[in-house]
Amino acid sequence: MDFSKELMDKHGYGSYIPIDMSSVPPFWLAYLGDPSDSGRIHSTVRQRWLNGDTDVIEAMKSFAELTDRAREALESRDWSKLAELMNQNFELRRKVYTDECLGPGNLKMVQIARTFSSAVKLPGSGGAVMGLCLDSDKLVAMKNAFQEAGCVFCHVVPYDPCSAFGQ
Repeated sequence: MDFSKELMDKHGYGSYIPIDMSSVPPFWLAYLGDPSDSGRIHSTVRQRWLNGDTDVIEAMKSFAELTDRAREALESRDWSKLAELMNQNFELRRKVYTDECLGPGNLKMVQIARTFSSAVKLPGSGGAVMGLCLDSDKLVAMKNAFQEAGCVFCHVVPYDPCSAFGQ
């Protein structure tokens, strides 16, 4: 994954590399019944990027590096490493965006996941968390905790469009 300034300026999006989804760990997703506003999550960081803020530019490079390392962990099926990288991703995001911007709902979902020793990160603009719980004995209790907090919890089954067409 490459979010270089040159690519972003030229195309408006980064470079993405497809990965084999035939054997992935047991990911889960939880989301708020009343999710946060995506615009609020991105507004100041985008402007800081456009202004050339070195903290934001360096953070985006770090996100890309974390993504490359996560791809390697997926390919080698190193779920512990992947969980560690997911947590690093969230902490970097927290540093760049701040708790105020992330909001109490997102932070509460992260707290719930971490109570059960699950890796967790924000998969998008806010209002949802994605995790990897390596201890299957804790998964049911974690699901119940999310539901008691008013969240929807589901297991993630990735879809690989390339495999559907035999590519």
